[in-house]
Amino acid sequence: MSQLQEEAKKLLPLIQAAAEGKQIQIRADHPNATWDDKLRGRHWDIEQWQYRIKPEPRYRPYTREEFIEKCLGKPMVTDLGEAIVPIRLRCGPKGDFVFDLGPNSAAWNLADSVKFKRLDGKPCGELIEGDTE
Repeated sequence: MSQLQEEAKKLLPLIQAAAEGKQIQIRADHPNATWDDKLRGRHWDIEQWQYRIKPEPRYRPYTREEFIEKCLGKPMVTDLGEAIVPIRLRCGPKGDFVFDLGPNSAAWNLADSVKFKRLDGKPCGELIEGDTE
């Protein structure tokens, strides 16, 4: 494989991601460099710079206490776009915690709460810090 082919193979996923609107990060090619969201210049220089698709933030589910404080009784949006207001947190059949909208409604496992969003658009979970390095 030629050097041009090898460079193209490295750059193709990045260019495709950029075309899809994903954020591309850049950093100098040395061990202590940090990732930066600002792509410099109009060309790609894989000899001096490293590139990557910016990782999506990851969230862990709220603990029982965090869920009570931040989500219980407050409007949320499901992964299907439905508006809900969880009013009860109870112990589920497996000893886990589930939240529901009342006695005759469906229940959701607390571990799945990151699939739901608060009205500010953030997931019902805690951001995992340092997970994007």
